[in-house]
Amino acid sequence: MIPKKLTVSQAAEILGVHKRTIWRRIASGDIPATQIPGRSGWEYRIREDDLRKYLGEE
Repeated sequence: MIPKKLTVSQAAEILGVHKRTIWRRIASGDIPATQIPGRSGWEYRIREDDLRKYLGEE
């Protein structure tokens, strides 16, 4: 099964934090993410499994 990938906005909504908080946690390495080309430059995608690990659900 292909893991679902979330945008920074979706991850922020799930965690109940601002998008900047997600960007900081990606930059610090707390949340693994992949950069992909987007409409206005590079965008991040976060695997749902990685977000669950960050939350301590796995």
